[in-house]
Amino acid sequence: MQRSKVRDDPTLLHHFNLAYEQLQRGLGTGDFRYDLLIMLVMTLSAPSQTPYINIKNQKNGYYFDLMDGTRDRQGAAMYAATVVTRMLWHLTKEQFDPAPPNTASVEEVTKRLEHYKVTYWLMVGIGWVDLSNPNCLRRSLRRHECVMRSDAALREYYVELDRLRVDDPDGFIYRIFHGRFPIRKYNWVEVCKSSYSEY
Repeated sequence: MQRSKVRDDPTLLHHFNLAYEQLQRGLGTGDFRYDLLIMLVMTLSAPSQTPYINIKNQKNGYYFDLMDGTRDRQGAAMYAATVVTRMLWHLTKEQFDPAPPNTASVEEVTKRLEHYKVTYWLMVGIGWVDLSNPNCLRRSLRRHECVMRSDAALREYYVELDRLRVDDPDGFIYRIFHGRFPIRKYNWVEVCKSSYSEY
């Protein structure tokens, strides 16, 4: 991350450093939510192209898509860092609101990194958050329209994924990419096959 363009913006770098500190603090504590976070981020980061939620056609439903072009290692790392940070906005909300001194706010980070397409819809799609209004189909969600899933729901999800990754790797991939948005444009098992060796 230090080598990316983020280093040219101290307030943005401070924001990512804050997220990194929160992640380090949570890992190894036995909190299953951080294990789930890592599991989801590693899976999203596995493809050579960037996954995102395609929200162009509300009538037919939203679905996981891939951005054009192959991302390099630095691009993949920056994407992963952005996903982790956005997930932590929900998990450790109090650490980011309000933003500490000399640190970019959540809103500023959202605007500056929108080209990665790490949206609130992505958080919904991977099962990290729920919609506060289940019938909402707005293309551009606001943060207050998403709520962190209950610990019970996340634990059930984690246990399911942890079982699938061992017993049914194909089912593991399918569950993440089609658990909430069932439309299939790609064979995500093939797209993400490089992620198997990571677990």
